[in-house]
Amino acid sequence: MGGACPAQLAPLFGRVRCDKDNRVASNSGGPLTEVGGVDPNIKPFKQREITFTFQREMFKNILSVRYSRKQVLDVIEDAGFPNSAGSEYYIIGNPGKGLYKEQADMFGTIAIKPQRQYDALEIRFNRYTSHWLYDVNYTFSRLYGNYGGLSSSDEEGRSDPNTERYFDQPQAGFTATGHQDNGRLPTDRPHVFKASAAYRLEWDRFGLWKNNSTTIGAYGFVQSGSLLPHL
Repeated sequence: MGGACPAQLAPLFGRVRCDKDNRVASNSGGPLTEVGGVDPNIKPFKQREITFTFQREMFKNILSVRYSRKQVLDVIEDAGFPNSAGSEYYIIGNPGKGLYKEQADMFGTIAIKPQRQYDALEIRFNRYTSHWLYDVNYTFSRLYGNYGGLSSSDEEGRSDPNTERYFDQPQAGFTATGHQDNGRLPTDRPHVFKASAAYRLEWDRFGLWKNNSTTIGAYGFVQSGSLLPHL
């Protein structure tokens, strides 16, 4: 209970006899400030999106211009605070509000709110004929905030969603100078260029295999951003 060792034992053959558990389960029961708990008023994940699109035919080509903004409003995460045993107790709830904010206020720290905002402008040209088709598009975007998502790209990916380190400990979310560390997220891809093309060859044009055709195509893309895996 509380993550502390039951007894202080000497190392055995150079190995540690007891480890301090710094991740106390939030549903283990007991005092809130020792073992944590789940916010009884927890809210579901919420995201807002707005998109504007313009399309026009130009010289038998379709021009599309689209602007999108996506914003995370509420997330479900664990938020860690130090307990008397030197371990960490966790609040499962909505960072920035509710039970999490109550605990942050108790420590005299700022209740960090999650931010994940995606803005993108996409320009696309495409054309489809009886034999040819092509699609070319360029996207200029920005992914900004302090919340990398369920798989935590800030930590190079996690296999246990909703338990990242974004809101653990009072210093989380700040730089060494005391400013919030919101900025470009690791999966930000400012420039993305994609192109694809295909041609359908009708064999009956050569007097062969009537009603049969072969399609040959190619696809490629170029993007800028971090070398971390795109999680």
